[in-house]
Formats: sequence, structure tokens, C-alpha cells
Amino acid sequence: NCAMQVELPDALKRARALFAAQQASGKEIAPTIRSAVYAGVAISGAVAGYRALKKKFEAETLEEERDRLLRALSFTRDTKELEKIMVYGYSPRARGQDALKVTRLVWANPYGRNVAWKYVSSHWAAIAKRFGGGHAFPRFIPSAGGETDIRRAKEIEMFFKKHKTPGLERTNAQTCERIRANAARLKRDLKPVSAFLSS
Repeated sequence: NCAMQVELPDALKRARALFAAQQASGKEIAPTIRSAVYAGVAISGAVAGYRALKKKFEAETLEEERDRLLRALSFTRDTKELEKIMVYGYSPRARGQDALKVTRLVWANPYGRNVAWKYVSSHWAAIAKRFGGGHAFPRFIPSAGGETDIRRAKEIEMFFKKHKTPGLERTNAQTCERIRANAARLKRDLKPVSAFLSS
């Protein structure tokens, strides 16, 4: 998946070719590379390929394969599609655990960070009502912990000043601390690492 996420042209081309061959002949892709192939199709941005992935996901009955496809779909750079994934994860069509899963998957995608935060913050009352008191509830906001922009930390802090949620204070504070640490690390390392890679 790393080769796909950094968008190596040869890797994306190979992924598209393997997926196209599967679609044309029904020949199964080896399980060891299936996740990477699906991710490559989603990342490449080809509309037809992404639609085929979605169709395959909707028709799939095996949970393991559905999970693999859902993860791949979340790699898209298309924010409209990411919004649809968020809506799906919280819908009656999805399993109960899919709400947290899609939140974490979309938030892990740099193109999906605003999508995930917008959805979670605008539906927070419903999320709190549905998951409050459960083991998954404290894990929604920490999905933002991979962000590198301190503005998100400020937004989270301001949001929860207005929307008091007892029991999440420590978790939310740790998430904001993590975001600020990521931002500081990025500011410190971006130039030297970029210089090293371009030398």
C-alpha cells in the first residue's frame, strides 16, 4: 500500500491492469496483494475503476472482502466520494462498528480530514446519543490525531467548549496535544527532509 499512497506511477498502472483483468475475466487477484491493488485503483482517480470498486463492494457478501474494499474506497482523493463513505458508515445499511471504522479511515486520508471533521462535528449529538457510554465512543475524536495543522486542535477545543461531553476531556486533550506535536515535528523536519530527498 505504501507504493500506492505515494502514487508511484508504475505501481498505480500495475494495480489498474490487475483490477481490469479481474473485471474482464473473473480471475481472482492474489489475497496478498489484493488490498494494494484495490487501493491503487481508488488512488489513481479513474472514475470507471472507482465505480467498479463500489459495485464490487455493494455486491460482496464476505465480511473480510467487504472490509478490504471499504478500506480501499477510503483512499480516494475525491472529497464527494469520501462524504458518501461517511454517510454510508453511519447509515442503517452499515454494521454498527462501521461508523467508527469509516471515521478513522477517512480521517487518515489527508484529503478526507475536513470531510471527517465536518461530518463528526455536525452530527455529534447523534453520535453521542448512539455511542455514548460504549467502548467505541472515546475513539471518535482521536481519529484526528494524525493531523498536522494546529488549527484543527483549536477547532476541536472550541467545539467541546460549546458541546460539553463528560468523560472525553482527557481523550480530547491528548488528541489536541498529539496534533500540536505533529505540527511542531513537521515544521522542524520539513525543510531538512525535503533537502535530503532532493539531493
